[in-house]
Amino acid sequence: MGLGKILKLIRTNKGLTQKQMADHIGISQNYLSLIESNSKVPSADRLSSFAKTLKVSKDALVFVASQPPEELSERDKKKYKELQSNIMSLLLLDITGELVPNA
Repeated sequence: MGLGKILKLIRTNKGLTQKQMADHIGISQNYLSLIESNSKVPSADRLSSFAKTLKVSKDALVFVASQPPEELSERDKKKYKELQSNIMSLLLLDITGELVPNA
């Protein structure tokens, strides 16, 4: 799942509209839409604003959106992806109070 899709999933689970989120971090709703569709990548500073607004770790966002390193074995890549899924589930649990399997 790309960073934009993750940001959208967290934003919607927090009950924020695109307009509310865009206004809060100082970007246009159109630009936020491009980020959420993975057409644009936010700068590091902007990503920090997203993390602060959504009350999640910037590091967690980056990790969950990353691709497993190429040098990992297929077995370890699978474990990496499982860890990403578990972290995403924990982020959503913190927001919703419900465990979301395979988030």
